[in-house]
Amino acid sequence: METPRVASQAITLRPLNLGELLDSAITLYRRNWITLIGISAVVSVPILVMQIFSALLTLPNDPLFSGAPGASNDFGGSLGLLAFYGATILVSILGGLARVFELGAIAVAVSEQYLNRVVTIKQAYLRALGKWLPLLIASFLIGLITVAIMLPFFGVIGLTAFSPYLESSSAASAGLAASMVCLCFGSVPLFVIWLALAIRWTFFTQTIVLEDLGGVAGIRRSWRLTKGSFWRVAGILFLLGIFIYILTVIPTSAIQFGATALFFGSLLLPTVLNSIVATLVTMVTEPLQYAVLTLLYYDLRVRKEGFDLEMLMQHMPAVNSK
Repeated sequence: METPRVASQAITLRPLNLGELLDSAITLYRRNWITLIGISAVVSVPILVMQIFSALLTLPNDPLFSGAPGASNDFGGSLGLLAFYGATILVSILGGLARVFELGAIAVAVSEQYLNRVVTIKQAYLRALGKWLPLLIASFLIGLITVAIMLPFFGVIGLTAFSPYLESSSAASAGLAASMVCLCFGSVPLFVIWLALAIRWTFFTQTIVLEDLGGVAGIRRSWRLTKGSFWRVAGILFLLGIFIYILTVIPTSAIQFGATALFFGSLLLPTVLNSIVATLVTMVTEPLQYAVLTLLYYDLRVRKEGFDLEMLMQHMPAVNSK
């Protein structure tokens, strides 16, 4: 009978400070980078192919291929450009749906390694896809609440944009002034509310795929886990966000700026190059980001629920009574 495979040098189950948390995540990532990047590639590569295909829709009208230098073209209002933007929106929607399962698979892979077990890319995705409905329900509910919270904010922006087109100049001025006041005093509370909810719901993916919960139950479970640890979780997420932002924005911005300057007037080549670079960067950084979040999820369970003692008890040999 084949014995279960275990990972070597497992991370110790105990409360971790910020430095130990990041070090453990990096160590785990370094030992399993092929599996983690492979999980990300399963989704990222097809999305990249679709992005490039949608960009190629603009090829016939791209100024770079429009004939003689200086020749006029209708690139700005072309049907190809409209098709490109439509395809981009469609790819973004499909990519967002696919990434729900990708993040679930990454959480499974990180969890298995953290608990001293080995999982393949296929096994990780099978477990994530096995919870497809709860993951979609939770993502939809969180997205719906986000839209509801931000709707007044976007409404004020819309009022600001259209107020100059009002027939009466006095009405336009009053509308603009009112919208600016609402924007200044209303946007901050709305953003704070959204940010607080987002922090409390950070671990819904982990709770669903690792604890076999439903969508609503997974959101509630994440809410309970972060209770009493809000500011610690918020601080770690803030520092992690800055770290990931630096890793992703600097290379993508540099490539985008260089491609735009080199192929001035073209949309196709800068878009393709930026998509390739952004995809490669995402494939490397996203697993690391979710490794930190998954270890933070276990850290909360260790601190609040004694998860380390629970796992220890499960692995203790039974005592035979006479």
